[in-house]
Amino acid sequence: MRLVLDKENRKRLFELLKEYYSVLTLKELAVKLDVSFHTLKTWRIGKFLIPSNHIPSDILNLIKIDETKEENWGKLKIVEMAQKDHFLLRRTKMMKRKTKLELLTPYEFQNKKVVLSSSGVSFSRYDKNKSIKIPTEMTPELAEEIGMHIGDGTLPVNGYNFSLRGDILEEGYYRDHVQPLYEKVYGLKTRLLKRPPICGVEFDSKAIYEFKSKVLGLHIGEKKGMI
Repeated sequence: MRLVLDKENRKRLFELLKEYYSVLTLKELAVKLDVSFHTLKTWRIGKFLIPSNHIPSDILNLIKIDETKEENWGKLKIVEMAQKDHFLLRRTKMMKRKTKLELLTPYEFQNKKVVLSSSGVSFSRYDKNKSIKIPTEMTPELAEEIGMHIGDGTLPVNGYNFSLRGDILEEGYYRDHVQPLYEKVYGLKTRLLKRPPICGVEFDSKAIYEFKSKVLGLHIGEKKGMI
């Protein structure tokens, strides 16, 4: 589970953790928690949600937790939104025809294709050497990748780096599902990142970065305050 905390409770949590482990700095705390200093900082500023399995239970009782999220909450949210949008679209069409409303199945899509323009996307020499491709229409696989991005992905303000990270316990999921998905959607063979307690994929691609930001309109920088 991932913990959703406001700014004050995140600050209190890390003060309690330093006291619990008898350390003075975040670098020392990172060693105690067996995570990278970078990972700890992303938790501290709220860039990523904090995994509950890294917090001693007696400390959890001393902070206010706004809510908890499943590990794949971002993917579930985008599927829920997509289902809602398709339901509303079908209902509008059927009302115009004055016929009985039909319910959508969870994976029913519009008959009309959603075309994606990549005219503003630039390919670097690396992208061309790696034969990276950009989707030209919305597909179930691309919709799933967008959901994973919203949940656990990030686009930095500087550079063309993209990363998608989860708990090290999800290594099999990343290896058997996520990596094949990226190869199918973008023609990209990713390297599995294993840096306990996290794992995931991380790569540089100007074309994919610009596709996500310019064509899909995904957020750049911190996701604080977003869904």
